[in-house]
Amino acid sequence: MVNQGIRMTKYDSSEYRKKNPTIGIIQLDTKFQRLIGDIGNPKTWKFPVLYQVMEELFPEKVIYQSDLSVLSIALKTAKKLEKKGVDGITTTCGFLAKYQKEITSHVNIPVFTSSLIQIPLIYKMLNYQKNIGVITASARSLTKEILLGVGIENIPLAIFGMEGKEYFQKVFINNQITYFNRVTVRDEIIDVAKNMVHSNYKIGAIVLECTNMSPYAYDIQIATGLPVFDMNSLMTWVYSGLIKNIFN
Repeated sequence: MVNQGIRMTKYDSSEYRKKNPTIGIIQLDTKFQRLIGDIGNPKTWKFPVLYQVMEELFPEKVIYQSDLSVLSIALKTAKKLEKKGVDGITTTCGFLAKYQKEITSHVNIPVFTSSLIQIPLIYKMLNYQKNIGVITASARSLTKEILLGVGIENIPLAIFGMEGKEYFQKVFINNQITYFNRVTVRDEIIDVAKNMVHSNYKIGAIVLECTNMSPYAYDIQIATGLPVFDMNSLMTWVYSGLIKNIFN
């Protein structure tokens, strides 16, 4: 039998996609510097981003005192970004995962509130005896309600928080320091990461809930020898779905 092949039609890419899709970023009201690697630094990204700050919505409120006012402001901010023409929306705080379904229902573009959304995929990639380690700004605040928000309440997780790290709390939670010591922050995060993998949880991969930890993802991987996923890996993956190559 002769294989006659498949007849392909060539399309002009300009007809069905934007040349430069933009990711909209809902940002908490913070004063600390944003290092390259942090979601809040535009130099982190190889694609266009657009920031929208939630005025007077500070990290401490979202993490420790979150209420319906946070959801209301997040919905309004997402709608503003959508009207400005962004093609997807994310946030600078993983604790907004609590409102993933509500924000998604409020706009007509993809929403990915937290790096935690990657967990089901990561879990499917691992040996079934492995757990996923989550490093978060606050373990006690990463409640079942937040896990439910992104559908990970039944996945085995080892959640380790930064509550005991005074400098990290001052910089990223209490919003007290603008120009911080990068090495001090790195050492505190690495200490938590090492404690996590040295526990009895059989960690197969690490997910960084806090977007401010991304500049240290390389250091965490070197210290633990494990795959590390964060908001950077999620945003890069999402963006790959917004703009595709044409193979002629």
